[in-house]
Amino acid sequence: MGQLISVVVPIYNVAKQLPKCLESIVGQTYADLEIILVNDGSTDNSLEICRDFAQRDSRIKIIDKQNGGLSSARNAGIKAATGEWIGFVDSDDWIESDMYETALKTALDNDVELVQWRRVFFTDTKEYPDDAKYEDGIMKITGDKILPWTFNTAYTKLYKMELFTKTGFLFPEGIALCEDFYVSYKIFDYLDHFYFLNKALYHYYVRSDSILHSVKENQVDKAIEAIKDLQDYLDSRNNKVLQISVDNEKVAMRQRYFYDFDGVRAEKWMNVFPELTDQNLQRIRNDFKKKNSELKSAQNDIKHLKNEISKLNKQVRELEEKTKVYRKERSGIKTFLYTIKHKGPKQTFKLCINKIKGHF
Repeated sequence: MGQLISVVVPIYNVAKQLPKCLESIVGQTYADLEIILVNDGSTDNSLEICRDFAQRDSRIKIIDKQNGGLSSARNAGIKAATGEWIGFVDSDDWIESDMYETALKTALDNDVELVQWRRVFFTDTKEYPDDAKYEDGIMKITGDKILPWTFNTAYTKLYKMELFTKTGFLFPEGIALCEDFYVSYKIFDYLDHFYFLNKALYHYYVRSDSILHSVKENQVDKAIEAIKDLQDYLDSRNNKVLQISVDNEKVAMRQRYFYDFDGVRAEKWMNVFPELTDQNLQRIRNDFKKKNSELKSAQNDIKHLKNEISKLNKQVRELEEKTKVYRKERSGIKTFLYTIKHKGPKQTFKLCINKIKGHF
């Protein structure tokens, strides 16, 4: 295919996971890669691992910078990239060997500037797929169902480099939440379609000490500002389609970040995004009505089933009584026939007398 892909890998204190990540990149079936490793001030031996890989693979470039966070590292990689396409891989994750070959072929065959694919989450003990249930194909950006939260990730995409160079879009620095979300929606605003590839090509490591488990109040404050800035941007563009998706994401943010993590006081965020209050309340009411209706329907079904079971139990008891009578009569008939056949009329007459007397 002959087109250079720049792969940006932000790195910060991931010496344990980094070798597997880098092996999965240098081992790609598509070899025309520019691999940019951005060491973001690591204090472990991550930089030494990068240098070791660079000695073995001339495609690797290393940027060693002071710590500035994930967005800062990605932006440094974007500015250094020279490829016609660009992708991002987090340094504690790993990718399928044909990820970039598959993505680039898909982009060229379908003449699109962005390809999105699925991912698999994994921990130290298990793995499970994401919940993106879409078929392969061109996806028009025409409604809120087109952009669920899983579409906001930077690392599950191959971008035409022009989406960054022509627009000037960069990841918002200084925030540790929603930075993918901020950039993704600006790029989606720039496009009217992209290609969704229904293949799990990316493996995302869920760590107990990840940013989602150590969120701080000032990080949430910055994330809120970034979301408001994005909202203003979409307002200025009059992009009502993406505004709906952003509203949905803001609801998810409240649930995901503002209430669920240590160090964040829920009461502080009760009035965040007040424009969503009525929407949220109405959604809760609708959910309650739906669940209440389902509950009543289930209760009626249970009542009906109980009545049917009671009827069946009664029928069973009646059948058991009839069976007892049938068995007794059958036993008497068998005895009578045996007596006639083997003992003659005299014994048969005696048998009948005993039956009359109740001794049968």
